[in-house]
Amino acid sequence: MKKLILFALVALMGTSTAHAETVIMKDGRIIKGQIVENGHYYIKIMEPGKLPYQIYKEQIQQIMEDVDPLEWNPDLINANGFEGISAAKVLLIIEHMEANGARVNIQRNMEAVLGRAEGAEKERLVELLQIHEIVSALIPIYDDVYSESELRELNTFLKTPTGSKLISVTPEIMKASVGVVSDYFRSQLGGQLKL
Repeated sequence: MKKLILFALVALMGTSTAHAETVIMKDGRIIKGQIVENGHYYIKIMEPGKLPYQIYKEQIQQIMEDVDPLEWNPDLINANGFEGISAAKVLLIIEHMEANGARVNIQRNMEAVLGRAEGAEKERLVELLQIHEIVSALIPIYDDVYSESELRELNTFLKTPTGSKLISVTPEIMKASVGVVSDYFRSQLGGQLKL
């Protein structure tokens, strides 16, 4: 019994950082867990709260790795999958969204939304919200605004100390500017305008 408990603890610790997989069986069953062993003819999978067990590969229709919606992996974006936008330009846009902080801000907003959700609602949001899908939806907007050469220049600039400073101080400048403009309107218009 002690050996069985020790084995379960070791298996749990060894797989705790692994990605979960969804195994779709030929008979229609869907199994979610972590593959702890991948043999030539079988896999061993561990479902949450259960010990690992063996499934023969001939019984499996498909294995899909579950993706953490907040885990940024630009490889999940098919650079060739945008009609009318070259793959090179898509990669420049992704680089730009990383350099200008747009992707990080999107991710922070997603984390905030998921942090407020609980239970089944959180599970539903995790399934619906995928960072790479949001970034993909924004690529055509950047394509409309910037040429490839402009993106190259911007990306080069944003990697400089001055470009990095621009990105880091712009939110502070915008916040302070709103206050100054509001104060200006109040002083010029007196009580006529309520802001």
